[in-house]
Amino acid sequence: MSSHYWGTQSLQKDRWFSLNTPGASFRYRVMGGGVTAELSLQASAAWTGQDSLAISPYLAAGGDQTQLTSVAKHEGYNYGAGLRVRPEFRLYTKWLSIGASLDASRVTGIRAMDRDHSFMSPVEVMDARARAEGWIEAGPENWPLRVGIHGGWIRRESQVATIHVVRSETRLMLGVGGVF
Repeated sequence: MSSHYWGTQSLQKDRWFSLNTPGASFRYRVMGGGVTAELSLQASAAWTGQDSLAISPYLAAGGDQTQLTSVAKHEGYNYGAGLRVRPEFRLYTKWLSIGASLDASRVTGIRAMDRDHSFMSPVEVMDARARAEGWIEAGPENWPLRVGIHGGWIRRESQVATIHVVRSETRLMLGVGGVF
């Protein structure tokens, strides 16, 4: 489960709960000459419950609330089913650690059999989330402190009928970390 607030003005809450089923995984590691490189990829089906960032704009544009799923009508979120992928790269030396990862999910709203088993919503719903991270850390191998630069990016996309909403955010951090 993750929860995020977009912006400093509206503080729009964005909750995303994901249950990832067993899927396919691949990891490749090469070691030699004091360098270790790893490449991995995970892919699985995702079952989600997520706030739909597009419900309020859909209703403001004249969308019919009675046509939404019962969960969306009463709680403001949707259930979804789709795919999650997570590629990652890491490179290690005695003094340096470099890496990058992406965690991306795309789901289609489940429009039937939610709370009202006799109703199937005609309103199509799609949600997507992507988080990317990158880092460089430096410090002696047997020393507990390392200096690092970390960057991150998050993107959320939501669609209800023809209303499409996208939010994204980046961050850059410089820090000193330690393990004792």
